[in-house]
Amino acid sequence: ARAPEEPPPPPPPPPAVAPVPVHDQDSVCGPAKATGAPVSFGTIEARRLEAKRGLYAKGDELLIDGGLLTGLIVGRNFAVRRLYHARGATGPSTTGEHTSGVVQIVAADERTATAMVVYACDEIVKGDYLAPFSPEPLRSAEPYGTPAYGAGDAARILFADAGSITGVARSMMVIDRGSDGGIRVGQRLR
Repeated sequence: ARAPEEPPPPPPPPPAVAPVPVHDQDSVCGPAKATGAPVSFGTIEARRLEAKRGLYAKGDELLIDGGLLTGLIVGRNFAVRRLYHARGATGPSTTGEHTSGVVQIVAADERTATAMVVYACDEIVKGDYLAPFSPEPLRSAEPYGTPAYGAGDAARILFADAGSITGVARSMMVIDRGSDGGIRVGQRLR
């Protein structure tokens, strides 16, 4: 007589993630103009329990090529980014930097780490790199002001986010001004 087969043990519960401070997700998820070589602490290799899946979402455990030697410390949060070729609206093409989400390191050894996806701005994919996480605090949007249409006052749109060629409601774009040009977080532009 053959002994009945035992069912496989259940998978271990996902690691606990420390709460991420309240912040403005738009300050993390927006595109940026790449300035020099990106700062990378590691690269996403695969989903830990299902390597074939190519898109990653909130709660997924990811294997990271990078570990303690590259600055991946358990409990630390990182922005997930990738570079893309940006088609300039007013000038030559440039390199844009797309942020696809935020992860938290839940385990690490010298050369590899495991991260949990805290949230995805859109699609997190294999090859995205981990960059410093520097969110802005949550602020109320400023009220609409009087438009300034004078010559030299208008900001120019440089390019849209990865994969976009036009701007629509709630889409983000890179303009030719920053804080050094008087732009403030939460400021509305028309």
